[in-house]
Amino acid sequence: MKKFKNMVLISGLALTVVAAPVTLTEPASAAEDNSAVSTEGVLVNTVNYGMLKNQFLDLYGFTTVEITSGNKVVKMVGEKRVQAIGSGKAVVYAYDRSGNYVIYNIDVK
Repeated sequence: MKKFKNMVLISGLALTVVAAPVTLTEPASAAEDNSAVSTEGVLVNTVNYGMLKNQFLDLYGFTTVEITSGNKVVKMVGEKRVQAIGSGKAVVYAYDRSGNYVIYNIDVK
């Protein structure tokens, strides 16, 4: 019985980590200052993403990933993996090979 409880607990934790809260929103408003970011392509979507410290966000489907704000909150691990290192908010741009991009507004707790 104890082994069964442990398996259920581990399965629940694994699903919680994999199914991190992702909320899709409208494209970013013009009031945001993103002048340092190259936006030659089309904005595909804006994603609000909640993370915990030491959690990873894998963006392997994109060709280029860059952190535009929140360098003390998240860091790049490799070329296309983002790790949460501190509490706060960060903005990450992910580009595909056509130049289209997705904005990730990351909130680390």
